[in-house]
Amino acid sequence: MEVLISTAIFGLLLSMVYLGLGRSMKTWHRVSADTETQQSGMIACEKVFRELNISDPASVTIITAPCKAMSFMSSRDTEAAGLAPVPDASLDDAGIDASPVQWKKFLIFYLDTADSNIKRKEVPLQSPDGNVKRMKSSSLAGYITDSSYPAKIVSRNIKDLNFSTPRYPGISIDITSTASFVGKEAETRFVFQIMPRN
Repeated sequence: MEVLISTAIFGLLLSMVYLGLGRSMKTWHRVSADTETQQSGMIACEKVFRELNISDPASVTIITAPCKAMSFMSSRDTEAAGLAPVPDASLDDAGIDASPVQWKKFLIFYLDTADSNIKRKEVPLQSPDGNVKRMKSSSLAGYITDSSYPAKIVSRNIKDLNFSTPRYPGISIDITSTASFVGKEAETRFVFQIMPRN
């Protein structure tokens, strides 16, 4: 009799521990998925913002086919180099760089729906169509599919990406990132506007 009572109490305690642990694991998976979606979206926002912020709004081209993409001119030499220091001779009395911007290349950001990644390509400024101020939509679509210009992954687990110009020269960017957890899907959406400065 005593063995039966102690087995029942032990079984009751074990089931309570299991229920509590199961709920904790579900919460941990949900929080982990939420964190992953937020990080993916923030990485994408930061990279696009950093590059587009110093571009010329007149150079922006947006397309929705074959994928959602945007191109614009960049004055940076390479992705990793960042902004070069400004020589003192080009600064005015207020310490503002008065030299003209030297455009170096086009940058392309696009959503690769096959693997849910935002990718980035660098393309020479002298485009085949001879238009160096703004890339034509047909050229942008061609560069995305052209394998001679390597693409770098900017951010993973991106469900949707939209570019628009609701109020020129501002550019609106809408990024939705996702992650799965315990048979469910977590989503985080970022919407922000950039006013390119050059």
